[in-house]
Amino acid sequence: MSPLRRRMIEDMQIRNLTPNTQRVYVAQVVRFACHFGKSPDLLGPPEIRTYLLHLTQERRLAASSIIVTVSALRFFYHTTLKRPWAVEDDIPAGRQAKKLPVVLSQEEVARFLGAVDNLKHRVILTVCYATGLRISEAVRLRPGAIDSKRMVIRVEQGKGRKDRYVMLRFAGCQVAGREIVRSGGRCRQGFRLLLVAAGRASPRASLNSGGSDSIQRSRIIPV
Repeated sequence: MSPLRRRMIEDMQIRNLTPNTQRVYVAQVVRFACHFGKSPDLLGPPEIRTYLLHLTQERRLAASSIIVTVSALRFFYHTTLKRPWAVEDDIPAGRQAKKLPVVLSQEEVARFLGAVDNLKHRVILTVCYATGLRISEAVRLRPGAIDSKRMVIRVEQGKGRKDRYVMLRFAGCQVAGREIVRSGGRCRQGFRLLLVAAGRASPRASLNSGGSDSIQRSRIIPV
C-alpha cells in the first residue's frame, strides 16, 4: 500500500466513514489515476474535468455514479492533499434527475410475494414491504428491536449509520420478525402469524397437512 493511499484511508477513518465508503472512495481515485497513468497527486483540475467528461460522454454513466466519483475526488484533494482549490468550481457535481418511483398495486404486490417459494424469504420481503426496511436492515433484525406496545421497529445503524424507528403496518409483523430471527430458516410459524394478521388464516390453523397447504396457497396483501 502506497503512503498516499494509507493517508487517505486514515483520513477517512478519522472522520468515521463507513468501511464501504472507504472502499468505494479509494477505488474511484485509483480509477482516476489509472485513466491517466499517473499518481493522482500529480493531476489537477484540467485532468479532473477531462475525466468527468469521459465518464459523462463516453461511458455514459448515470448521474448517481458520477456524483460518487466527484465525492471521492473532492475528499482526496481537499482533505488528504489539502489543495487550495475552490472545490465546488474545480470539481463540479452534476444534478441528479428526480424521478417518481414505480408503485405496485395491491394485486401486483400479492403476486410478487406469492411467487417466493421459500417461506423465510417471503416473510422477510413482506416485513420489508410493510415497514419500508432495506434488505440489509431486515436481515439484521433482532427480536429486541421490535416494540409490540408502540408498534414500531427500531432500526440501528441503518444507511448513513443512523438509528430510526419505522411503524408496523399490521399487528402480526412484530411477531413474524421474531420468528425470522429465531427460526433459523424454519419460519412457518411466523408466516402463519402474518396470515392471521392479514385476516387470511385462522389463529388456530394447523401447521401440519391441510393447514400447511392452506398457508402455502395463501396470498398476502400487506397494506
